[in-house]
Amino acid sequence: MLKDIFIRTVEQRILSLFVANPDKVFYSREVSKKIKISLGAASNALRLLEKNNVLTFEKKGKTSLYTLKLPNEYLERFKILNTLLTLEPLVEKLKNISRRIILYGSYAVGTFTSDSDLDLFIISEKRDETLKAIANFKANTVFEIKPVIKKQVEWMQLEKSDPEFFGEVNRGIILWEKPIHESGF
Repeated sequence: MLKDIFIRTVEQRILSLFVANPDKVFYSREVSKKIKISLGAASNALRLLEKNNVLTFEKKGKTSLYTLKLPNEYLERFKILNTLLTLEPLVEKLKNISRRIILYGSYAVGTFTSDSDLDLFIISEKRDETLKAIANFKANTVFEIKPVIKKQVEWMQLEKSDPEFFGEVNRGIILWEKPIHESGF
């Protein structure tokens, strides 16, 4: 998986945890356990991220608490990258049963919060199979996926029937698209 290539260092892994949970407060030991590293390595990396204005730090008694320092344009871009890498296994499963997969909404622009739904627009003639693949994938995520599944003909009609929604989807990120020369599933 690409996530294992792009998110390798301790700092990147910690940052990945924080951007996936942008509103959450973490303490050092919790970070250590969640990403399976030593407490010392976690503490060093957390201090480095705080020193570089990526995280905010607060001491409560003996507990060191950290939160993501937002807004930050770079972190919003990293949030998008982290989302794309997280969705990669789902996209791979959907390729054989879809024509196009688009990420839109707050996850596509990096402004999502812990309460945000992940909006996916999928063009597929196989709705039930698509929903099943999403349901199986959801079990491994912290976010709620809100899929909109349309057939090709419905997508073509959407521009006239709901131009505002059509525009929002078109401003999204295409995660995958079947080449035009390939027909059928």
